[in-house]
Amino acid sequence: MRQFLHTPENFVSWRELDCKHRQQQAVAKGYFDKARKMGGKLAADQLYATISTRIDSAYEVFKRENQRAEYLKELREEQRREKERQLHTETMRMKSMRANDILLNQMEWYSNELRKQIVRLETEVNGLRKRTNVSREEQDGGSCILL
Repeated sequence: MRQFLHTPENFVSWRELDCKHRQQQAVAKGYFDKARKMGGKLAADQLYATISTRIDSAYEVFKRENQRAEYLKELREEQRREKERQLHTETMRMKSMRANDILLNQMEWYSNELRKQIVRLETEVNGLRKRTNVSREEQDGGSCILL
């Protein structure tokens, strides 16, 4: 009866399982009717009970195996979803790091540009101070005032 067992990749739906069970019960009933016609009621009852018990136990084993297959399928699906979540999280982290690197590079560039402007402005201010000091010396008659 183990030929009805299925792997997680190929398990049978409960509807199909119940249909197979009913078919096997009908076959057993057919054997029972034949035995009754051929011989006595007692032999037929024993045959039916034996066959029915075997079918029911095989059905129970099959149900357990089918439940196990469904559980394994759900477990694999959950593992797949978890891997997808981890991959998405890692991808977003990498994108965030890349964006942070870009922002950091832009900030460094702006910082360097500001330094250049500060140096240029300091140069202009120093040049203006010198001119201002020279023109004051000329007005004062030679005395130098430092600012």
